[in-house]
Amino acid sequence: MITEPPPVLAEFMPPRGPSVQVRREAVRKALTLRPWMSDRVLANWCGVSRELVRATRETLLKAGEIRDQPDRIGGDGKRYRFEANLPITNPNPERTP
Repeated sequence: MITEPPPVLAEFMPPRGPSVQVRREAVRKALTLRPWMSDRVLANWCGVSRELVRATRETLLKAGEIRDQPDRIGGDGKRYRFEANLPITNPNPERTP
């Protein structure tokens, strides 16, 4: 199970109460160093929401700073196939929300 951030990130993050800008920069650094890690793992390491990691990943992908990874490594250390462009479908078409 992956619970601890890499040493480079641990040195980058202050021990208590980092500002929002420091956390955002930590997310950018984490995505640059470990783009294959899942958003949930990176969010846990940086102390931010998964949505912030997702949005930052999209920004870095569009800017060409990182490459898209078809597989992601989850917190359990397993490799998962990630396909961001799958359409959202209703698994039970008879029942509408």
